[in-house]
Amino acid sequence: FCNLSNLAYFNFVENLIETIPDYSFRDSIKLISISISRNRISFIGNRSFFSLNHLKTLDLANNQINNLDFLSNLSSLTDIYLDSNKIEIIKREWFQNLINLKHLGLRNNILFEIEEKSFDNLNNFQLLFLTYNKLDHLRNVFNKNSLKHL
Repeated sequence: FCNLSNLAYFNFVENLIETIPDYSFRDSIKLISISISRNRISFIGNRSFFSLNHLKTLDLANNQINNLDFLSNLSSLTDIYLDSNKIEIIKREWFQNLINLKHLGLRNNILFEIEEKSFDNLNNFQLLFLTYNKLDHLRNVFNKNSLKHL
């Protein structure tokens, strides 16, 4: 997706995408929203969304994703949709730098664990969707002062 320097919204829903390599959006630094839901994505490089400092919304729902290492540098994100993927565990480091995050969709995964303090730094966090998972407890995972709906 090179040479799309003025692109603000990227919508590639219902295709056959399987991977998002590093630097896929390197020239699209004005992106505000990316929607790549309903594909076959199973791998996203740690630098796939590198330099997207204005990105607010990332919709990767209905894919085959199980690793979220790629999220750690996306501090401008406010909304992330990861519903209907293959996520089993939420690691603390995945969300620690997402200080602007307000809404997180994790419905219909196979989540059985969320590491302690995974959402602790998210002072703007308002909505967390966890229905249809395999969780049997939530222990010290978020800053209770900000979350409005669970």
